[in-house]
Amino acid sequence: MSESSHVSQAINMTQQSTTVDLLKKEVAIPRIRTFHLIMKQDKESRYFVIKDMNESTGNNRIIVPMDHCEKFVHILYLVRRLSNEYLSMDPSQRTHRDSDPIFIENMYTDVGRKYYFDVYDNTGDLYVKLT
Repeated sequence: MSESSHVSQAINMTQQSTTVDLLKKEVAIPRIRTFHLIMKQDKESRYFVIKDMNESTGNNRIIVPMDHCEKFVHILYLVRRLSNEYLSMDPSQRTHRDSDPIFIENMYTDVGRKYYFDVYDNTGDLYVKLT
């Protein structure tokens, strides 16, 4: 083997990811979407990934560090509760423009990550835009 081949192999070996999947769970929401929830760990941290399996690109995912997991799940619970309250209202009381979210929740971490939970009403079907 040539010297350049050895160098190339050595570089590839050091650049390989040391991320380990600790747990995988598929969550299917009938007629809507399927998500993979993956708990991962690398040498620096542990985190979970929410990945939309219906999208063709691998970039449609949310990464949440484990030290913020409880707060993240709490906000998802809050979004669900507020959604149920909104849907229990008489339709005449639901005043909003179709392009505007009916409510918004935000989460910021101490390391600068930002999560936005925007809930929209699409003629009675609610959906969450999570960015």
